[in-house]
Amino acid sequence: MNHTDLFMPVFLLKVYQRPHSGQSYIEVHDVNQVPGGFREGAGRPLTMDVWKNLALLSKSEDKKKEAFQDKILPPSLIAFDDSQIGRYICWYQRSMVRNITMQDRGVHEYQVQMPATLYYVYNGRLQIYALKSNARPGLNTELFTMPIPNQIGDGAFCWGNIDTKAKVKRLTIDQEMREWNTLVWNTMFDTHNGGQYLKLYKQLSKEKKRYPKKLLVSTNKRLNDILK
Repeated sequence: MNHTDLFMPVFLLKVYQRPHSGQSYIEVHDVNQVPGGFREGAGRPLTMDVWKNLALLSKSEDKKKEAFQDKILPPSLIAFDDSQIGRYICWYQRSMVRNITMQDRGVHEYQVQMPATLYYVYNGRLQIYALKSNARPGLNTELFTMPIPNQIGDGAFCWGNIDTKAKVKRLTIDQEMREWNTLVWNTMFDTHNGGQYLKLYKQLSKEKKRYPKKLLVSTNKRLNDILK
């Protein structure tokens, strides 16, 4: 048999599924040829472009929106569903120094080491929570109220007249994660709905201390309670 007639491994597909939920996603791994066999390459989400190549679909088929811009999953991503109906994204960020801008008889900026943060977006609506640990959250991780103004209950964020859905409508998942992060931490917070934090922000910024974990208020929810 001529060597050109052989089928050689090109891609490796891995299917991941959340137990007892039926929700899953697929990663595709490049296959690198090495002497005597092949080696599995880095993984990335299975996109429509890759699927078209695998399934030999017609090139005239309309190209659907890619789920990710980057070739590998962001390490901060916890869970997602990219279906057009009911799309959600859940990710987290470790504790870090944030620039907090407050409007209180003028504009004041404070550099505050805020708690680790969990973001959950469902159909263009953001919920944000604080975490007590920098460890990657699991289903049983407890969620706390994020100590920032502009929240309207259940972790939801008030954006005023900002059309957030329009801002993220055409973004891939990784682009959308970055956009929400920018929207939250570039917000001009108003003491009218968060003045209780102002004094503590000033103190923590001056003393360069972390936000005290003992002051975090539990939402009586765990990560599993908010995932769809």
